[in-house]
Parts: sequence; structure tokens; C-alpha cells
Amino acid sequence: MVETDIKLTVGDLYDYNLRHSYTQISTLLATVIGIAGVAVGIYWRQQYWIMMIVIGALLILYMPFTLLVKSSQTITLSPAMKNPVHYLLNEEGITVSQGDQSQTLAWDGVHKAVSTGRSIIIYTSKNSASVFPRKQVGEALPLLIQTISTNLDPKKNKIKQ
Repeated sequence: MVETDIKLTVGDLYDYNLRHSYTQISTLLATVIGIAGVAVGIYWRQQYWIMMIVIGALLILYMPFTLLVKSSQTITLSPAMKNPVHYLLNEEGITVSQGDQSQTLAWDGVHKAVSTGRSIIIYTSKNSASVFPRKQVGEALPLLIQTISTNLDPKKNKIKQ
């Protein structure tokens, strides 16, 4: 059993948004096209080469920049982000509590669990997740990973230590 309170920062939410966006084909394709545009602009010094570099750079930088702005706005403007969220993870599932509201999701309802260098992310659906920043979880991190690994279907567990 793991019990922890999490208050996401802009950096934590940005980390989640980057991980989520850069696993989408459209984002990866735009980045590859951007890199190709910059490469062509640099090596193919013909007409419009500067335009190729600029368009390529815009394609590469657009997503990270907009995700940073979105993360900042969400943390700043969302009332739900102002207070910490209490999590209880046990063999029954994940219980999320904030204020006087509480909801439990059984492990078989979890979409998948992944990790980044900064966080453990448990997807509760294809597009929503609970984010556990490693710094905030602290010493309970090994127990958190063990609880997830023990209770979640191994096919859904993509956590790297």
C-alpha cells in the first residue's frame, strides 16, 4: 500500500504533456519533417533555403513551446490544480481524493503505466493520467513501483526503473 499527496508543478505537467504528445504519430511526423526541412535548408543552398530552415525550426519548436504554455496555463488557471491530490494505491486499485470527493479505479480499469526520468504516469484512460513526480514520491518510489507492478497486468506496465 502506498499513500501520498501530489501537487503538480508546471514542470511536472510539462513532462507528462511531452511524454504524451511525443508518443503520438502526428507529433513525431511533424518533428521528422521539421528536421528534414532544416537539413535540406542547410545542405541544399538553393533558392528558398532560409525559408526551409525557418519552417523546419518552427515545426520542431512549435509543440514543446505550446505544451509549456498549456502546462503553465493549466497549473495557473485550474482550481483543481491549486490543492494537492491524495492518492492511495493498494491491491484494490487507485483511490484519488481531493477535498471531500473521492474516487477509486480498480487495477483492471487502468489503461497503462509508464515512466519518464521525472515521473511515474498511470493512464486512467487513453488521454488522462495520474502523475507521480519522483521527487514528491521520494522514498516511497520503490514501493509505488512495486505496488503498480504487483497489481497491474504486466502487458500494461511499461515502467522503467
